[in-house]
Amino acid sequence: MAGQPDDAYDFDSGLKQVAGADATASVLGLSAANGAKFAVLLGGDTPSLATCTAVPETGWTRQIVLATLVPGSKVCVRTSEGRYAWFMTRPGEAVPGALFSANLDYIVYKKTGD
Repeated sequence: MAGQPDDAYDFDSGLKQVAGADATASVLGLSAANGAKFAVLLGGDTPSLATCTAVPETGWTRQIVLATLVPGSKVCVRTSEGRYAWFMTRPGEAVPGALFSANLDYIVYKKTGD
């Protein structure tokens, strides 16, 4: 995911720059879009469906600042289509003109009806 402002990514479909995207890159980091939310996992929390579903409503946010997205950061996602997911950041390659770049390893869990 290149960090150029307005780049967007949809965890539900696994596609970049599509309508209904869950995350958009901004000057400050990642912003949730279309009702999606993020929860940064602290310490040694291991990402899983159980970990993400246990996050209290007060633990969810609509923005993750760039300084939080260091390699190894783990973040739960509630997607715009109501699925739970998580991602972990890896170092990104330099992208000319980008404010930042990050590689994300992620898992999206099925919801009832999938």
